[in-house]
Amino acid sequence: MRASVTVVLAISAAVVLTSCGGSNNSGTAAGSSGGATTGAGTGKATARDATRGSLAAVERAVVRTAELGVRVNDVRAVAGRARAAVTAAGGELAGEDAANSDATTLRLRVPEARFDAVLAQLGGLGDEQYRRVTSEDVTEQVIDLDSRVATQKASVARVRALLARANSVGEVVQVEGELTKREADLESLQARLSALGDRAALSSITLALTREPVNDKAAPAGFRDGLRGGWDALGSTARVAALAAGILLPFLPLVAAGWFALRLRSRRRTGAPATP
Repeated sequence: MRASVTVVLAISAAVVLTSCGGSNNSGTAAGSSGGATTGAGTGKATARDATRGSLAAVERAVVRTAELGVRVNDVRAVAGRARAAVTAAGGELAGEDAANSDATTLRLRVPEARFDAVLAQLGGLGDEQYRRVTSEDVTEQVIDLDSRVATQKASVARVRALLARANSVGEVVQVEGELTKREADLESLQARLSALGDRAALSSITLALTREPVNDKAAPAGFRDGLRGGWDALGSTARVAALAAGILLPFLPLVAAGWFALRLRSRRRTGAPATP
């Protein structure tokens, strides 16, 4: 019974230490500076200074995104060139939406160091219509998550040590439940840190390609245009004549019979013999 109580108390102490370790450290620093009020203010200043020092000591983490619209003559060909340019820069194609041959949207990811160069290269593929670029400094978020991961790892290690000292089935079940929860929290923090680092390492570019509109402005006419127009007119005339002949052909026997009857009547009036 005493051992069980000892394990439970140890778990409770570990929880309290994990959640309050940061505030205890701040209070200690404040106490060494003087009175309670002055110490609290100094503790906050010390925390801010420590954060600034951490931000200055680490490499900046910046998430950059861009949206780029370009008009081109051949959407498919230019899309292939865009993919090749991103691959050559060490990036990747994250997705592509091609509604038809006249428009496509590429979602590209490129190393942050090559972001500006690749963006300029993509803008030069055709007639650039728009460009929107945003930047977000996530250095403080990275430091915070990294610190929380380290703290959670220490917490998991402490609970594992408690599990090794458990003496009964009830104690093992209780400590294992706490260990499972803390390991899940640790994995969640690690996943968030990894995703944030990935966003900072590979910047995102959304490239919208659309086909250039057809130029309706007529070029000056020349000999070729006149010759082509003449042949077209001749062909049209021949087609009309053939159509007319096809329409009149069924009526030719009637027309011939009428013409012969008129000649016969005319011959009889003049007394001349009718000729077939």
